[in-house]
Amino acid sequence: MHTRLPGDMWLHRFAHSLHRKLGITRLRYLSMLDAQGRRCAICGVVANLERLFAFCVDHDHRTGKVRALLCRDCNVLIGIAKEDPSVLTNAAAYLTRHKR
Repeated sequence: MHTRLPGDMWLHRFAHSLHRKLGITRLRYLSMLDAQGRRCAICGVVANLERLFAFCVDHDHRTGKVRALLCRDCNVLIGIAKEDPSVLTNAAAYLTRHKR
């Protein structure tokens, strides 16, 4: 079972992990979040003040290049599609065809 760390410890570990894995600082993360209007770059869900650091840092898994901040659902969506735009385009077309 995963236990939740106290706020300051969690934030410290989050920031350390960002820097170690992707080379970005907490300040850059916050700058990216502000540049995106504190919204997910795909669906537009808003990051509230209690969960500013809840967004995932989306990056190209081949190059490591950071793209944007995404909510968890959109990050999972990109991963399930294996970062293939044609899969997402086909899924959108499918949903459009079968719209209620």
